[in-house]
Amino acid sequence: MKKIIVAALLTALFALTACFDIAEEIGQDTQNETKVPETMVIPNNIDHAPEIDPESEAIEEHTEIRGLEITPEGGRFIIAGGAAVFVKPNEGIALANIGGEQYYMISDALPDRVFFDGTEIFYFTEEGIFSLGSDGETVCLADDCTYQMWLDSERIYYVKQKYPGENKGELWAVDKDGGNAVVILPERIKGSFCVDNGWVYFTSEKSGAICRSMLYGSVSETLVESGEIAFTTDTGLYYYEDVAVGLLRRYGLRTASYIAAGAYADWVETGEIVYVLSRNEKENGDIDNLFTLTSYDGNTYEIRDLITFENIGDDRLEYVADGYAYLSRNNGSVYRIRLDDAEQIKEEAYDVTPAFIDGKAYYFIGNDLVIDDIAGEDSKILKLQK
Repeated sequence: MKKIIVAALLTALFALTACFDIAEEIGQDTQNETKVPETMVIPNNIDHAPEIDPESEAIEEHTEIRGLEITPEGGRFIIAGGAAVFVKPNEGIALANIGGEQYYMISDALPDRVFFDGTEIFYFTEEGIFSLGSDGETVCLADDCTYQMWLDSERIYYVKQKYPGENKGELWAVDKDGGNAVVILPERIKGSFCVDNGWVYFTSEKSGAICRSMLYGSVSETLVESGEIAFTTDTGLYYYEDVAVGLLRRYGLRTASYIAAGAYADWVETGEIVYVLSRNEKENGDIDNLFTLTSYDGNTYEIRDLITFENIGDDRLEYVADGYAYLSRNNGSVYRIRLDDAEQIKEEAYDVTPAFIDGKAYYFIGNDLVIDDIAGEDSKILKLQK
């Protein structure tokens, strides 16, 4: 009976999802939800030549090859259209129609991350890479050990480890049905990697340089001499960690110029905007207890310092939306601070750390899944269907 109910739920859900353009809707919602003060100071922190005007003819058209409904890096909580897939603490993988009233446990697996492309669920453990059907049927796609995966619309990319705990290996790809497994980069890579617009970005184990290589060709190049992968954006910008000096840097893929984006930084990507919360350095090199939140616009290339405030040092940036920045503390609670508040008053927002997605906060109270619209007062509660 459980399988029939879940199958019926998924059939209706995915039919609904196919009726609208998810990528366009998510992009529009994300842009609309973020409000920033009108008057801001643009920081003078350009290391090299400034990036060229994005309207220039030298900026080529960006061709989107992965829809925003794809969750390439995975997570503990994934939304695609009207569906939610998540790892419920200590129980397993669950599936929900977020417009409904219940959610369903479909597996007792407890992976660190799940991946969801709107139709299929994927995850990995030390035993291999798996797909999960709506009826709870699990299929092993590869028995390789990995610590990171990346999805696009057709394939799964992953680092093939020799043994668990090793943060390096060859980069492999496999079709979503488990076929056509092939090595993409025989050179061993370390740390994280990302795939964007036909390129794979990685840190070379041999040289420590950040490189990129074409997925389906022989062209490769070194971007920076050393660093760790952070992420790329659809606007041709690439963010990476310069671990030698503790900075997050932004690199222009079409201009080969970069700027410093913050020291000892946390960052979140919200649509076309990347928000960076960084520590302030004194002239003598010491770090003070002041934090500055800066926004980087991938379309206009505008850089704005939004707010500077005192912090206890352990807080992490979780989300920015509707004129607020949300920060989590070590005990799991979350407070928020207004971006236009001269008094810089911090308000308690949640006593747990939610998953923030598209202007909503998702979290559990016992077996109840709470969906909170952070721009208003409305909350929705989904109950576990036994």
